[in-house]
Amino acid sequence: MPDETLAADVSDCRDRIAEAEDLRLIEATRLPEGDAIGLDTPSLSAAVDLARDLGCRECYLVADRTDSGTVTRAAVGFFHDGVLHTASRVADRPPAGVVSADTDDASDGIDDEEALARIVFRDGRFNDSYTVADTEMLLNALDIEYDAEAVSLESVHRRAMELPAEE
Repeated sequence: MPDETLAADVSDCRDRIAEAEDLRLIEATRLPEGDAIGLDTPSLSAAVDLARDLGCRECYLVADRTDSGTVTRAAVGFFHDGVLHTASRVADRPPAGVVSADTDDASDGIDDEEALARIVFRDGRFNDSYTVADTEMLLNALDIEYDAEAVSLESVHRRAMELPAEE
């Protein structure tokens, strides 16, 4: 999703939540822990509309930004019948200075496996009960490109599991 479209979608989410009388916006650094259902919605705003239609009372919004304020990744989450439902979007291209999962450039001190671990960790679906296979499925669901021969998924998974203690 283009950067501008993602930023507009995040802004639209805020507006839609503000317009709903019984829906409260909770801006967070990550979505709540636990099992989640990933929604296949055309936009984050569509996920907010679904939350409103289902009568949810709270909607979580996570937006990762660069230092310049560009939205790089965003997610919406809400609980319905005790189950977390999520939708997430990622910008098409990484901003300048950020290591992409499909790049060999690690000049800023973060290797490709560390970058992948951070991407996985920041997704609201990642949790302590994940296995290496779950981590791989999450990378695929996020449509993250990486060189499977050069990247150790075990290392990505281990590093992602270690991040909560570090961040």
